[in-house]
Order: sequence, then C-alpha cells, then structure tokens
Amino acid sequence: FMHYLEVVEEGMERAEELIVSNAGQDLYPTNEQENADCQEEVEQDHPDFFFKDPSDFMEKSEVNKKETVYSKIELKDDKQLDEMTLTLDEEQRRVLEIGVNYAKNLVKSKNVKGGFTGSKEPFLVVQGGAGVGKSCVIEVLTQRMEKILRGNLRQSGDNPNHPYIVKAAFTGTAAANIEGQTMTSAFSLSFDGKFYSLSDKTRDEKRTVLENLVAVVIDEYSMIKSDMLYQLNLRLQEIKQNDKPMGGVALFFFGDILQLRPVMARFIMEMPANEIFQIAYALENFWEKADVILLVQNHRQEEDKEYADLLNRVRIGQPTEDDIKLLQTRVRQDGDPDLPTNALRVMSTNNAVNQYNETKLAQLKGEEIILEASITNKTQKQTIVENTGAIKGTQLQKTLKLKIGANVMLTTNIDTTDSLTNGTFGQVVDFEKDDKGKVTGILIEFKKEKSGKELRKRRLDLQRKY
Repeated sequence: FMHYLEVVEEGMERAEELIVSNAGQDLYPTNEQENADCQEEVEQDHPDFFFKDPSDFMEKSEVNKKETVYSKIELKDDKQLDEMTLTLDEEQRRVLEIGVNYAKNLVKSKNVKGGFTGSKEPFLVVQGGAGVGKSCVIEVLTQRMEKILRGNLRQSGDNPNHPYIVKAAFTGTAAANIEGQTMTSAFSLSFDGKFYSLSDKTRDEKRTVLENLVAVVIDEYSMIKSDMLYQLNLRLQEIKQNDKPMGGVALFFFGDILQLRPVMARFIMEMPANEIFQIAYALENFWEKADVILLVQNHRQEEDKEYADLLNRVRIGQPTEDDIKLLQTRVRQDGDPDLPTNALRVMSTNNAVNQYNETKLAQLKGEEIILEASITNKTQKQTIVENTGAIKGTQLQKTLKLKIGANVMLTTNIDTTDSLTNGTFGQVVDFEKDDKGKVTGILIEFKKEKSGKELRKRRLDLQRKY
C-alpha cells in the first residue's frame, strides 16, 4: 500500500544526519573553493528515470552553458579559404554551389520586418565512401555560407553566439571531428524515439539562441535512426514557430549509408518505429524529398588506385578472391618484428582489453597511481561493478590505474564544443596533488591540439606551470 515509505524514511534519516554533521562545514573558509567547484558540477540522473524532465535529457555539462552550447564557426582568411576551395572536385563544388546560392538568396530576400523570404530551403544528402572528402566539403561549405551570412545579415547588437549554421552528428566523436555538437544536445532530443515538447523556460532559451538559424549540417547520417529525423522536424518547427518542413531550415546530410548503421534501430529512410511518426511518414516521407549528390573520387588513397578500388569493392560487399589474398598478405602474428610496439590493437571483449592495458601499464616506468571512483546514486543502494571493472551503466572504471606516459582515451562526452568527447586520445603527462599527496587532477596532453582548448584558457595557473 505504501511501498515507497521505506525509501522516504531512509531519505529523511539521511537528510537529518547531513544537517547535523555538515551544517557547520559550509562556514569554513577553506571549503569555499570546493563549494564553488561543486556549483559547476551537475548531478547525473539514472538513465532509467530521465523521463522526469525529458526536455533536459542531454549532455549535462553542455546544459549549463546555454548560449555557448553551439560551437562558433571560426572564420578563416580569404586566401586560406580560396586554397581549400580550389582543391574541391566537380561533385564537391556542386554541394558548395547549392549552399552558397542559398546563403546569397537569403541575403537578397532579407526583410527586416518579416524575416527571411523568397528562398527555398535545400534538403541535400551528400553520399560517399571513406576518403571522398566529406569532412573537407563540410568545412568549406560552412565557412563560405557563414562568411556570407555573417557579413550581410548580422545587425548591430546581434549576439555572435546566436548561430546561422549548426553543425551536428549523432555521436560525440563524429561531432568533434567537424567541430560541432551532438544532435541530442543541440536540439534536446531523447533517445527513446519519442518527441517531448520543451519546457517553457528551455523553449524560450532555444528560440532566442537559434533565432538566426538557417541551416543545419549533419555528419555521419547513416547512424541516425528514422525516428530522430521526425523528432528533428518537430523540434525545429517548435523553435521556429511554424509548420514548414524542418521549420523552414535548410538541411545538409553527409555520410555513407553503407557504413555504420543505427544501433538496434531502423535506417533513416525507413518507416519510423513510433506510430505517431508512421502517420507523418505515410503522408509526407521527408527522405524522398531530399536531393542527392554522390561523391566518388577517393582523395585519401588517390595515389594508390589498387587499394582504393579494393576498399570500394569491400564497401559494397563484393570483394574478389584477389582482394582477400591481398589483405591476407598483411596478416602478422603477434610478436612479428614488422609490427611496431605501439601498433593499434582491436579486441572483441573488454576483458581482453583490460588484460592488455595492465600488461602495457606494467612496462612503463614510474609510480602507479590507483584511483577509486567516488559514486553517488540516488536510485540504487549498492553500486554494481561489471566483471570488466566498469561501473554498471557507464563506461567508467571503478578502479583506475595510471602512470605518467600512459596512453588514455575519454570514454564519455565531457564537452563536445571543446572537442572533449568519447574517443578522444591523449597521454598522461603529470598528476596534480594536494598537500597530503592525494591526487586532485590528471594532466592529459591530447593528440589534437583543439581538444580542451577552451578549458586551457580558463586554467591559466596550469598553463603557467606546464
């Protein structure tokens, strides 16, 4: 009858204990910095209970940023941009032409009172295999369009943090690769394939920040499930306050449908799983309205035609016997002198990964630092640790062992706008410790200089030291 009573009583007892034991600690001057740091932290909700506020289900570190959640496009100088443009092949230039013409039409049809009129919004899908230069086209396209829009539409008093173009991708790593953000954080989309209207406060904030939005550029579209396409449509209509397809915003999808597919979900062009979206799909299939440009020239392996052709045949599932034999000539046994000691290893189980990491860590000189995770969970009394050493429901280790010189990788998205995303590689260079020798921070030198660039600006003390 009152099956929550026990939980409530336990909560009240804990609250009383906290009040009695910690009431005076807030008065200690030495705790002021710790309290300030805690203000920056955000509680992590249990994933099974995110429905309490679906509109807020996004990367927590990005929620607090509000207006800075969207990466600002840093414009290159004209000479550098011209050089990049000259490297584009014919099909790549077709993509650029569509985007540039759209931006110019917006400028021509600008109406200060009525907003943007008279220009049809493109819905373009740019398809192509690995090495055809999709990321390069995204860079040139967004640079050219942003330069046109910013130079002609920006009014005095406009907030520079209100973007004309938003770059996004499904995963943090793909988003960081194009210096954008994840679709879930950029547009407050849930993972369950359902659409939730934003709260009044969040809706007003989104409408203000995205008041200038005219185009969305999305990379690695093959990973986006069909339901998310219709979620995006409703969200853009809600933000732009109209019933136009995609809220009257231009869409540029880049990717390869033959690469990674949506995880346990339907392809973006298929009928959505959500019954509500199925009705919209039957009445107006968005994907059928898209124009498609196929990029075919391999720029990455253009000097090795044999390898490029092999990759294309494998990509469509039609490798020849000669292809298989050629690949087999590259097979090496463990310990072969042809293999460098730092060769990348791909393993199929977490246990194998952990064992290999332990072996490599033991080979490094210096002190081994062992860090135990501090866990707070409001919905579970006992923390469950997987046999891989990870805390259940996360990619984080319960016990983390490190040494200076150890190669590491972020396994969760910290800040996609600052390229601190799942999959970012780096190396441990030092440990920060307090007066008692307790580790308070780990110093990482990331492989990409742009990773953590904004964070470094905020830590001048560490910049001076390192």
